Amino acid sequence: MTDTPTPDPGPDPREGSRPPVARVKTGRHISIIWAVPVVAVLIAGWLGYQALTSEGPTISITFETAEGIDVGRTKVMNKNVPLGTVTSVELSPDLSHVIVHAKMNREAEPHLLEGTRFWVVRPRISAAGISGLTTLVSGAFIEMAVGKGEEAREFTGLEIPPLIEANVPGRRFTLKTGHLGSLTQGSPLYFKGIEVGQVMGYNLASDGRELSVFVYVRSPYDKLVHPATRFWNAGGIVFSTGPNGLKVSAESLQSVIAGGVAFDTPADRMEDESSPAEANFPLFDDETSARQAPYGEKVYYLINFPGSMRGLDVGAPVELRGIRVGRVSDMRLELDLKSNEPMVPVTVELEPERLAIVNAPPPQTPPPTGGDLQTRANIGLEQLIAKGMRARLQTGNLLTGQRVVTFDFIPTAPPAKEIYGGKYPELPAIASVDIDSLTSSAGAVLDKLSALPLPELIQDLRGTIQGLNGMITSPGTKQAMQSLNRSLDNLDRLTKTANTELGPLLSSLRQTSDNAQDALKAVGGMMGSDPRVSAQLPDTLRELKDAASSLKNLTDYLERHPESLLRGRSTP
Repeated sequence: MTDTPTPDPGPDPREGSRPPVARVKTGRHISIIWAVPVVAVLIAGWLGYQALTSEGPTISITFETAEGIDVGRTKVMNKNVPLGTVTSVELSPDLSHVIVHAKMNREAEPHLLEGTRFWVVRPRISAAGISGLTTLVSGAFIEMAVGKGEEAREFTGLEIPPLIEANVPGRRFTLKTGHLGSLTQGSPLYFKGIEVGQVMGYNLASDGRELSVFVYVRSPYDKLVHPATRFWNAGGIVFSTGPNGLKVSAESLQSVIAGGVAFDTPADRMEDESSPAEANFPLFDDETSARQAPYGEKVYYLINFPGSMRGLDVGAPVELRGIRVGRVSDMRLELDLKSNEPMVPVTVELEPERLAIVNAPPPQTPPPTGGDLQTRANIGLEQLIAKGMRARLQTGNLLTGQRVVTFDFIPTAPPAKEIYGGKYPELPAIASVDIDSLTSSAGAVLDKLSALPLPELIQDLRGTIQGLNGMITSPGTKQAMQSLNRSLDNLDRLTKTANTELGPLLSSLRQTSDNAQDALKAVGGMMGSDPRVSAQLPDTLRELKDAASSLKNLTDYLERHPESLLRGRSTP
C-alpha cells in the first residue's frame, strides 16, 4: 500500500506568504541483514537435532574398584569401536563398590540387554596367557560383550574378563569333584591331545563338600560329549608303572604349568545322543580311575571271605581272569552271636555290561523267570559257580600290600551255590593264597609247635648232639679217620699206576690176537697143500682155541682188575 498525495491549497491570503513544507514518503520492507541470525538459528537447531538423535542412553556399571577409569577419557568399546564415554564415577552409599556412569551412542542402545557384560581391559597375566598389553600405551577401557535378554540400563561389571565370547558356538558343562588340584580359570580342555575348550570357572557348594567346575567345549567338539563320557584332571606330570617299566606322561606343557582337563568317550558309546548343555559329569583324579569307573547298571552281591581283610579297601577292583568287572562298594564288621566270631561281609558291585556274552543259546519261549538285570545276573553266576567259580582275595600290589577280589575257577572246589534271603545274594568264597594267607598258615604251624613239650625235646636233642660230639672227638675215631686217609692215598697211587701200565699191555694183547688171526689164515692155506698137515690140524686148532680162550679171559680180567698186576690175582 502507498500514500495518496494531498493537493496543495496554495498560500493562505490571510497569512501572507510562508516557506514550502517538505513531505517524506515512507515504505514497509525486511532488511537483508536479518538473514544472518536466521541462518545461525537454523544451524544451531540442526546441530541440536543431530545431537539429540545421535545421543544414546546413560547406563551405570558397578565395579569393585575404579582402577584405570578416567572421567571423560575412558571409552566403552566393542571390537575396538567406541560406543560410549564414561561421564562420572561415584562410590556406593556403603563404600563397598563404585558406580560408573557412561553415555552411550544411539547405535549401542539396541544391544543394552540383561545378558550384556562389561569389564575393564587392563594388562593381565593368567593361565590363559597375557592380555591387555595395548592398554599400556592407550590406557584402560571398558569392553562390552553383547548378550541377550530384556532391555536394561544397570549392569554389574566383571572383575575377570570372560574366556569365551558370547557369540562363540559351543556348550557348557559342569564337572563335580572333591578337590580342585591345579585347575584354575583358563585351564585348557583337551580331547585326544587337541585343545577344544577351557575351564570357565568354579565354585564351592554351600556344604563345602563338593566343587563345581564349569567347562566350555567349542563347536563342533561339543558333539563328542555323551552320557558315557569321562572327564579327568590332566594337570601336572603322571608317573605310572607297567610291564614295560616306569612311564612318565603329560597332556601338554601348558597343562603342566596351568593345569588342564581331558575327556574321552568309549568307542561303543560314540553313537549315543550327545549330552545337552549344562549336563553334570564327575571329574576323576586321573585317566586310569576315569577309564575304570563303572558305567551302566550295576548289581550287588555279598561275599564272606575267610581270614583277615587287611589290605582290602572300599573301591578295590573286582576282577574276573584279570579283567575288571566291578569294585568293592562296602565293608563292615559284624559279630555273629551264635558263633561269637567277628565277620567282615564285603559288598561288591558288578557291572554286567563289562562282560560280553558270545555263543549265547537262542532265546527261550517263554523267557527265564524274571526279566530284570539282577535276576539275569543271578542266573548267569549260578552257571559259573556250578563250573567251579569262587571268590578269593589276592595281593594286587606287593609294595603297598593292596588286595583285590578275584573270581577264579577251581575244578576241585567243593560244591556251592548262591545264598538268597538277605539284602543281596551271597557268593561262595575260598581262602586266598597270597602272602597274608601264607603268613597265617605259618603262624598256625608255630602255634602248634608251641603246644608241644619243647623243653624236653630240646634237652633230648642237646644230649644227642653232645653224644655225637664225643664220638667224633674220641681217639678211636681220629685213628680211623687217619687210616682211611692213608687207604685213600694208596688207592689213588694204585689207580694212577694201573692207568699208566694198562695201556701198553692191552695194545700188546691186541697185537697178539692179530698175529693169531694171521696164523690161522696161514694154517688154512697149508691144509689144502699137505695131507699130513690136514690130519694133525684138528688137534692143533683145539690147542690154539684153548690158548685164545685163555688169552681172552686174561684180557677181560685185567680190564676189570688192573690192580692185580701189582697185588696178584685174588682168590674168589
